[in-house]
Amino acid sequence: MLKRAEFSLDALRSVLNIWGRPHKKIPVISVAGTNGKGSTAAMIESILRESGVKTGLYTSPHLFNFRERIKINGMNIPYREVKKYIELLRKKEVAAEVKLSKFEIITAIAIKYFYDLGCEFCIMEAGLGGRLDATNIVENKLVAVICPIAVEHTDYLGNKIESIAKEKADIIRPGSFVVDNSGTETISTIARKKGCRIFKEGQDYRLESITPAGEGNYSFNYNIGKEFKITGLAPGLKGRFQSYNAAAALSAAVLAGFKNKDNIRRGIKKTYLPGRFEIRKVHSRAIDIVDAGHNPAALKEILREVKFLSPSRILLVMGVYKDKDYKQMAKLLKSHTEKAFIFTPAGSRALPAQILARNFGSKGAVFKDFNSAYNSALSYRDNKDIIFITGSFSAARPAMEFYR
Repeated sequence: MLKRAEFSLDALRSVLNIWGRPHKKIPVISVAGTNGKGSTAAMIESILRESGVKTGLYTSPHLFNFRERIKINGMNIPYREVKKYIELLRKKEVAAEVKLSKFEIITAIAIKYFYDLGCEFCIMEAGLGGRLDATNIVENKLVAVICPIAVEHTDYLGNKIESIAKEKADIIRPGSFVVDNSGTETISTIARKKGCRIFKEGQDYRLESITPAGEGNYSFNYNIGKEFKITGLAPGLKGRFQSYNAAAALSAAVLAGFKNKDNIRRGIKKTYLPGRFEIRKVHSRAIDIVDAGHNPAALKEILREVKFLSPSRILLVMGVYKDKDYKQMAKLLKSHTEKAFIFTPAGSRALPAQILARNFGSKGAVFKDFNSAYNSALSYRDNKDIIFITGSFSAARPAMEFYR
């Protein structure tokens, strides 16, 4: 596994310099953090698109197909464009005498694609950390958004919130706007030293009157400073926590100059991301909930929402990656779970189900794959039980494919 000292953006920079330097030209709103950054990025893009802007959106990971990572005006990059840009990029690698990683390749293609097709604003989600993440190669950053930060990727980022926050804060460019929804003091401290205008959740912008609207939906009121207020905002993404993501997204859009309230309302309402607190009615009395949450901080928020939604028993269907904090995830979920149906997800990073199941004691049952775990949960369920599917994108993916 690569350590922090082994990372460098030099190879990617060399390729992009030969490829016309698009990383210096595209206007970017950059989003980093531990949880909520994909949702926040998607809502920013949706607001800007509703405002008539030609948008580029770069996010990771994908749920079904890697083309989901690169979108213009909400549409995945076509296969033919992927093929064309890979062929072009390989020639630039040879010319620069470098070899890019998989994530660097996808990032380079996104940047060049957005530039070539004339995107007016690009919203780019950092994949890991910030300082040495491939997305940090872009230079024309007008707004940086930092979402809630928790301990993650300790081999890369360190094992303390402060060290992780410092890594993520490096997406901030001097003199830019910063939306701080991080839950830390570190981000604003660093941004202040860079001469940035800081807009911190709870101080410079606020959510008020967060109100349940049924079936996991919420509405809220918002204000930033004394000049701009908007009431009755209703995010399309479910869960109370999405109201905070929506407010951060709204702040970024306003700071970038997009203040039409109707466009904001539509943009936030229309945003949809599969596998994010997805509620599926199985019949009139039973629901499944799917969420790709893959760290303790995320699961704590999601579990709170599950319990608020229904007092019914929870049947857990779960698969995780071995590089995640699965012991703390299991500790958090165990006391709230009637029975845990644990499976081994697809991929080389998968944690064997037997290892995770041990953390659930007598409640844990082992299955070879999602289908067998889910079908067993269906057989066990009574009419009111919630089946909660979580732990990774490799848990959410087969669930969403099943519902298709």
